[in-house]
Amino acid sequence: WAQTEPEYVPGFAKNAEEESGIGGAARGTVYHTFMEHIKINEIASLDDVIVQVNELIAKGILPEDTLTGNIIRADKIFKFAKSSLGQRMGMAQAKRTCYAEQPFVMGLPASEIYDVPESKETVLVQGIIDMFFEEEDGIVLVDYKTDRIYPGEEEILKDRYRAQLDCYKQAIEKTHKKPVKEMILYSFALDKEIRL
Repeated sequence: WAQTEPEYVPGFAKNAEEESGIGGAARGTVYHTFMEHIKINEIASLDDVIVQVNELIAKGILPEDTLTGNIIRADKIFKFAKSSLGQRMGMAQAKRTCYAEQPFVMGLPASEIYDVPESKETVLVQGIIDMFFEEEDGIVLVDYKTDRIYPGEEEILKDRYRAQLDCYKQAIEKTHKKPVKEMILYSFALDKEIRL
């Protein structure tokens, strides 16, 4: 694909840094790294989450202070594992139809991204899809969010990340030749699925 100058960096990539504490981007990275390696079917208790975190710390995949520094809250991971979304993900992991941290590169018409309806240029967009899994009637796209939001502010996340998930949906459908039937933001702040 032809690439316009400069390479397009989606605005949604910048919003992860809005948190405080250790830094929103750093916290988000640790959560995403854990979720990339989670063995969801092996989580029956809070202790099972702690065991998996400690295994990843021992392998050097997660930082030493992941639990002691309260970077990851094991109770929030446990709530995800026991949620309906977590259960569906577990079934897909068992069938080996669950894909985590999948990179993609895709050309999009500049007219879809910028306010230039007459443009014939193609813009190269790249990113990493947090997770998606296959079910019999289509693909479920999931994006984990650690943004600090409060109950009732779900629309903020939807507005902030809709373009991102639409882009991921296009990339998945082009490469997997199957429809994306659901797009879900999972908010660790709210312990909640937010459907787009």
